[in-house]
Amino acid sequence: MVEASGLFFQTDEGAHMSEKETIREIREGDVSSVLSLTSEVFSGQEYFAAKRSREFWNWKYERNVFGIPIQIVATAGDELIGFRSFWPWELVCRGQQVKAYQPVDTVVHPDYQGRGLFTKMTIKAVRKAIDESADLLFNFPNQNSLPGNLKLGWKYIGRLPWLIKPLRPFHLLTNLRIRERASPVEIDNKYTITDELLHRMVERDSFDSLLRTRQSPGFFEWRYKLNPFLKYGAFQMTKGSKRLSAVFEVNQKGPRREMIIVDILGSSDLTKELFKALIDIARSMNVDFITTIMTSGYSMSSLKSLGFLRMKRKNLVALPLNLALEGIATRMENWRIVGGMHDSL
Repeated sequence: MVEASGLFFQTDEGAHMSEKETIREIREGDVSSVLSLTSEVFSGQEYFAAKRSREFWNWKYERNVFGIPIQIVATAGDELIGFRSFWPWELVCRGQQVKAYQPVDTVVHPDYQGRGLFTKMTIKAVRKAIDESADLLFNFPNQNSLPGNLKLGWKYIGRLPWLIKPLRPFHLLTNLRIRERASPVEIDNKYTITDELLHRMVERDSFDSLLRTRQSPGFFEWRYKLNPFLKYGAFQMTKGSKRLSAVFEVNQKGPRREMIIVDILGSSDLTKELFKALIDIARSMNVDFITTIMTSGYSMSSLKSLGFLRMKRKNLVALPLNLALEGIATRMENWRIVGGMHDSL
C-alpha cells in the first residue's frame, strides 16, 4: 500500500477491471471519442452553451502554459466509456514553486456508472501525479462528486465565500430561474486585454503564506486572451505608484446578464476604488448583478459598504502529496483563490 496524505491505494500495476473494462492513459486517437462522450453526457447539464470542440481541447490541454495534463480513460472493448483529466497548475507559496494538478472534465458513460470507474481512474491519475513529482492536488467538486473525493482521502477545506452585488434587483428576481444556457457577451474595446496590460498585471513576487497561481504575461495571455469561447475584459485602477487590476467576463443567460470577476491582481489598498469602477462598467453594460470570489489578501469584506452580499458556493478540497504542505494547503485562509482557477469560468 502507498499513503499520500491520507490517500491509500494498491500499488500493483494491474489496470484491468474485467476482461472488457480497462483503465489506461489517453492516446492521440482517443480525443475524438472523449469529445463525443463528454458532449453526450454533459449535454444540457452545463452552464454555458459551449460546444466541446477540438479547438477548445487544444487551448485547454495542448497549449496550457503549465505543461502536459494527466489524462486517463476507461474502455470496454473498443468503446471509450470514461475520462478523467488532471489540469496542470504552477502555484507559489513563500516564493517557492508548487507543482499542482486540478481534476477537471470527469465523465463516465451512463451505461457503466456505478462500477467504480471514477475511483479507479482517479487512483491511476494520482499515481501518475506522484510519478510526476506533484506537490499538491486541488479541486472544486460539486455536491455529487464531493463524497467520492473524501472517500479517497482528499481534505475538505470548506465552501468558497463569494460576493454578489445586485444592480437591477427586480429584473434579476423575475429572471432568477432561467434555464437557458449562458453565452459570452462581447466586451467593449476599451477593456481589451492588451499585451502592455498583460505585463502590467503581473504582481511583484510575494513571500507570504498564500498559495497562489504563478503569474506571468504568458499565463495571462493563454488564460484570458486565447480562450476560444469565453470573452474577457480587464480594467486597471492606478493611484500614484499603486495599481490594481481586475479581469472580468460578461455572460447572457436568457434575459439575465451577469458580470463575473475572474481575477484580481495588485495593491489591496485600491480594492474599494476598483470595485466602484467595476460597478460603473457593469451598469454601462446593462448587467443585472456582479459576482466574485472573496479572494484572500484584498480586504474584500470592505465591499459590504458598496452593497455586496456574501454567500458560499463551490467546495474546495485538496490532497497534499508533498507532506510539507499539509498544514498550509488544508486551511482556507492560506489560499488565494480567484475565478480564473476554475476551468468553467
